[in-house]
Amino acid sequence: MKKNRHTISWYLRRIIEQRKPIRFIISRILSKSKLCSLFRIRYQDFELIFFPSSLSMTLWVDKFYRHEDVIIIGKILSHADQFIDVGANIGHLSIVGANIVGESGKVYAIEPSPRIAEYCRKNVLHNKLENVKILNFAAGESINILTLSESTADDMNHLTQKKNGLDVIVIPLDLIFPNNKIKLIKIDVEGWELFVMKGAKNLLSRTEFIYFEFWDEHTKDLGYNFKSIFFILNELGFLVAEINENELEFKDSNSKFPDCTNLIAFRDKSKLVNLLN
Repeated sequence: MKKNRHTISWYLRRIIEQRKPIRFIISRILSKSKLCSLFRIRYQDFELIFFPSSLSMTLWVDKFYRHEDVIIIGKILSHADQFIDVGANIGHLSIVGANIVGESGKVYAIEPSPRIAEYCRKNVLHNKLENVKILNFAAGESINILTLSESTADDMNHLTQKKNGLDVIVIPLDLIFPNNKIKLIKIDVEGWELFVMKGAKNLLSRTEFIYFEFWDEHTKDLGYNFKSIFFILNELGFLVAEINENELEFKDSNSKFPDCTNLIAFRDKSKLVNLLN
């Protein structure tokens, strides 16, 4: 299989772009040597093991990377809620949710990569959490076997029509959660969001909030645009908005996303506004 080869200038440019270039270089050395697992990424309420994975490296360099996700999850979830994390990766946000919902709540962490799902499991065990269930499959429209890309940047892996990758089982969420009432579903699946939603319409009808990302670049090769997602959510009674400093910027079927954007789907505007404030 032909591999992409980056030039020395590409690597130098990448290092120069970092806010913490020295720590960035050290993270790569630790990850390659496997010594990374001796280190921890510490937060106020929990800590993560530094595994040899892209997201682990990123969080070790800057533990507040994508901290807006943590903030949104913290504002929406409360004690005894149920939270589904689709595309859980190493379990960072699943653990955030688990600490909020407590023993009376439940978190379902869905991650298709067996290797990354194992890292997620070890992080959950490391934090002694018993309210997180890890599910090693890909969410999709129908039961199937599809290929998961195996990029070096493993936090960017996605389901693909190509055969270069890892075969994974795909299961609709409606089959896994036939009766659950969910407070929040987070979906981060690198362009596969539409197919996750198509296989979860019944579940979404029992869900208060959906937090997901969208980027036109992610979906063009999959043959759909935001309009397809908007119509599904609209049929289920959801409004869609981007959150900018606690202000809601509403989206419609014709909205364009030249950059990767975090969106929130909700039915009750006043309730969301109260939670955000």
